[in-house]
Amino acid sequence: EPHAAWLLALVAKETDLTLEAFKARIADGLGVETSLRSIQRFFTRHQITFKKNSARVRAGQAGRGRGARALEGGPGQS
Repeated sequence: EPHAAWLLALVAKETDLTLEAFKARIADGLGVETSLRSIQRFFTRHQITFKKNSARVRAGQAGRGRGARALEGGPGQS
């Protein structure tokens, strides 16, 4: 792993990057094109995990959502 030290330093310095952002930084910083899967495997090998934080969690579904569809032949339909 010739670039391991560089990537580990990046992880320590910028802890909130996404895999896509890591991929872009690797391309810009090292001139190496890689896949998201290879970055994930690197993190797994080095026991690096990323915990979800509340700023990244999507909002849940609001209320009951859309109402039920109207039945065929119901009021107001021909």
